[in-house]
This record gives sequence, C-alpha cells and structure tokens, in this order.
Amino acid sequence: MEDPTNPDQKSLLKSAQTYFREGLWDKAFVEYQKILAVNPADTNTLIIVGDIYAKKRSHELAYETYLKAASDFIAQGQLDKTIPLYKKIIALEVSKLPVDIRMNMSFFQNYVKIDETLKNQSIEAAMEPLGRLLKLRPNDPYARALLKDLGVKLEQNTPTQSFQALGDAFLKNGILDMAQTIYKKIADMDPKNVPVQSNLAKIYRKQGFESAAKKVYLHLAELALTENDLTGAFDFAQKAIELKSVEAVYILGLIDLKNKKWPEAKLEFESLLRIKVNHLGALIHLGKTFALLGHPEKAAENFQKALKANKDSLQAQEAWVEFCFLDGDKELSLPYLTALLNKAVADINLEQTAKFSRMMIQLKPALVPPQLQLIEALQALGDFKGAAEACQALALVYEQQEQWNEAAKCLEKALKLNPANSEVLKKTLADIIEKAPSLQALTQPPPASTNVIEVTIEVPDNSDADVVRFAEITEEKSVESQPLPETPTSNGVEAQMSTAGLCIQHGLLKAAIHIYQQILQENPELTEIRAKLNEVNAAYLKQWMQSKDNFPS
Repeated sequence: MEDPTNPDQKSLLKSAQTYFREGLWDKAFVEYQKILAVNPADTNTLIIVGDIYAKKRSHELAYETYLKAASDFIAQGQLDKTIPLYKKIIALEVSKLPVDIRMNMSFFQNYVKIDETLKNQSIEAAMEPLGRLLKLRPNDPYARALLKDLGVKLEQNTPTQSFQALGDAFLKNGILDMAQTIYKKIADMDPKNVPVQSNLAKIYRKQGFESAAKKVYLHLAELALTENDLTGAFDFAQKAIELKSVEAVYILGLIDLKNKKWPEAKLEFESLLRIKVNHLGALIHLGKTFALLGHPEKAAENFQKALKANKDSLQAQEAWVEFCFLDGDKELSLPYLTALLNKAVADINLEQTAKFSRMMIQLKPALVPPQLQLIEALQALGDFKGAAEACQALALVYEQQEQWNEAAKCLEKALKLNPANSEVLKKTLADIIEKAPSLQALTQPPPASTNVIEVTIEVPDNSDADVVRFAEITEEKSVESQPLPETPTSNGVEAQMSTAGLCIQHGLLKAAIHIYQQILQENPELTEIRAKLNEVNAAYLKQWMQSKDNFPS
C-alpha cells in the first residue's frame, strides 16, 4: 500500500478510509484512485477499489479488478492471497455478468475447492480437480503456479513413498509434467525402482520424447536381466525395439543365452554385429555362444576380435581367460590373467582376487604371490577353512623349495585359521622340522662351551637315559666395567627364533633346544637366547620327569 510516512499519502488514505466506512462509495473511489495513480502496484488498494465496484453493483468492473489483483499476487508468488479474491468473484451476481465471464466461474470454484482440499492435508485428493482443470485449460495461470509451489514443498517435506503416490496421482489425472518431475527425482535417487521407471517411460512416450523413453526401457530390460527376470527383460527389450533401439537386440541375445537357446542367441548377436561391428558385448557373448555350440575356432576368433576392439576391457580379458582354461591353451591366458589378478587386488575385489589367484595357481603352481593373495582374500571373506587349506598348499610349495621356516609359518597360520584340523597340521609341522637340515641331529651333543654346564641324570638300567643340558650365563666379575649392548639379531636369527617359537607352541621342546643352541654357537653374546634356552631346558626336564613312572626318588 502507499507510504504512510508521506503526508499527502497519509492524508489521502485517511480520507479514503473515512468515506469507505460511511458508505460514500464515489468519494472513497476518487481518493483510492488518487493513491493508485501515485503507486499503481498497490495491490491492496486495488482490491478495495474492486470492493467499491461490487458495492455499487458494477459487477463486471469488480470482476476485472479482482482478477487483476489475483494475477498480481500470482506473479509475486503469493498464492494464498488469491483465494479470498476468487471467493469474492464467486460471490458476484452471476446473472449481471457477461456470458463469457459466467463460463469462467467454474474455474474459480475449482481454485477454491483445490485450496480447501490442500488445507485438509489431502494433496492426492486435490490432484483430481486440478487434473480436470488442466485438461480444460493446460496453461491456467493459477494451476501452473500451484504446481510449481507444490513441487518445491513436496521435494522438501515428502517421504519417497508418499512422493511416489503423488506422482501416480498426477499421472492418473493427466498432469504429466508434474508426474514426470516427481518420477525423475525418484528415479535419480532409486534407479532400481521399476514402477517409477516404467511410468516415466510412459510419460516420455506420451510427451513425444521417444529417445528418452527408449533409454528408460533399455535400462529396465538390463535391470530385469540382472535380477534374472527374463520375462520382464524380454518385455522391456521389446518396448525399446518398438522405439528402434539397436542395443535391445543385445539384451534379447543375452536372454536367449540364459535360456540356453544357443542358436537363437547366435542369430541375435550376429544381427547386432552387422550394424555395430565392434560391439564389445556382442563379440564376447557370440564367442561364448560358439564355445557352447562346440565351435572353439570361431569362439577364439570372436574373443580375439573383442580384445582387438578394446584390449583393456576386463570383460573381454576374463572371457578369453575362461575360454583358454576350458577349451584352449592355458598358457595363452597368462598375460591377461596376470592383469586381471593385479586389478582385482588393487581394487580390493575379494571375490575376483580369490577366483583369479586360484586360476593362476592352477597355471603356475610354484608361484608364491598368487598363493598369498588367495589366503588373504579367503581370510577377508571369512572362509577360514579355505584359507587354512591354501596355507597348507603354500607350505608344500615352500617345502619343495626347501624354505623350511616359511613352510612352518604357513602351517602355524593354518592351525590358527582351522583349529579343527590341528592333529594333521601338527604332524605336518613335525615332518617339516624333521626334514629341515638345520633341525636334524637333535640327539647329537652340543659343542663344549665355557658357558654350558652338562648335567646327567642317573636313571635305572631298565630305563632309557636322557641327557638334559642346562645353559647358564657366566657372570663377569669385572667390578667397574659397563655392560655391553646387545648385538642386533640378523634376519637369519629372527627366522630361527620364530621356528623355535613354533616348536615350543606345539610341544616340540627338543627341536627348540637344538635351535637355541645353534643360535648361541654362532652368537654367544645373545643373553636373551640363553634365558630362553634355560626356560625350555627346565620345561623339557619337567616334561621328561612326569613321563617316567619309575623315576628314582
């Protein structure tokens, strides 16, 4: 309204309001017209002018004034202020209005009805009168503004499920652009929502957007194929073909392949390749189809065409590798299998890592890296039994390579992964220790040393005599000399200590004693090893004494 701080405007407004209250419509009208002359955008004053026209029974002028004010509110995005104006229009004496205006009265009644329905929080119910309105007047200004306002509110406050129901209501009542907007947003959030995607495709077709509809039908066909819904995949592929989709022919070939209709699949793939000669998927699956039909030469030819079309395609590489393992020369697959395994490891794709490492082991059994990768993948997947078996297999490889410490470590890990198989694994571990040159001659006496005291325990003649040696640390008697720092252990010593630890853990104390004695023979300054040797000697003596029922008191 006018600026009340302006003295002239304030005076005009005061006199206009006084005349209006007293029912002096002509004088009030003159004053309000003066205000509008200064500020034509004063919509509230315009409404009062419309009221004056209505009071004076100038119904047509009142109608035009109210309608102008409502249009201004729509332009300003203030839809809530339009409904009182439409109610004023409906309240006019219809018989006093021209015929063309009378015909428009039903639209204003619809506006009011839609607003009342929306206020009752029944948005879906409001779609029916709104749909009827838009069918009669597709560009109705109020309806279009209301749809825009609803779209903003729905996106902000409506859950996906209710949002989808509203989209269905819009579609049912022919409000296609609003339904499209809603379905598109849901499809972006949930690409696997089949009903939404299907309705979206229908809308695109009705709107004449055939290319967009074709893409949606193709997506639905691929989605159904992934879910193994072959009937659904076929139906959607056919709809895409109706819209001249070449790619849908590929889907039909895949459906035939899954249905084990090899000849039909072959025809579909060949048909597609006549149009798109380097279609990677068609080349790969035509190769698979020829392999299933018993034509390995043609299968190999198509796989090679696929690799030539895209040598970096993981799908083509995997298909070639699998073919080589089943029908071809496994050695030919080596470079591609290596690339696939490296990629699976880099991407932390555990299933693929397990698959390709197994294939690599089958191809190159002596290679250690794929065996380690298989163990890690199976362990990460929770297949502890399989990981334990892989550890045993790797232990055998290490044993063949005479890497005894590594073999023992693998068996130790297998024990942790699968304790249920502990007896077999312990026996295997003991066998490896017996085979290792560094662990042989366990019964041979150790070399004489100033730091070793040999103690012999006398036992009865009818008993076997065991000699147990205790290592004692000789104390230096230099009073003021500083203790020498420990010499760092080498990798070789660490490996021996690890093996000794494994022996102790599984009760092979004599083997552990011998390993510690070997370490001290080469590194007499390692006091930590002497302490460990003392502990194991004591444990072995205790074990031996407990096993002799006739040990003398």
